Amino acid sequence: MTDQEILAEMQADTPLNRARRIFSGACGRIEQAGLQRRPASPIEIRRMEFEAVRQIAEALGVIE
Repeated sequence: MTDQEILAEMQADTPLNRARRIFSGACGRIEQAGLQRRPASPIEIRRMEFEAVRQIAEALGVIE
């Protein structure tokens, strides 16, 4: 994608942009969970990953 296409997509309310927002937020939460005094366990991280994937799939219309 070109820079202009990215900027246009970020301003649009499309399934792709909704999925990107979910992905971006989940990445931040997972990163923060790993930086805590008591880091999230591998199972907790996987739980967060699966939740993010479920939300992304819903945003893209893959599952309901």
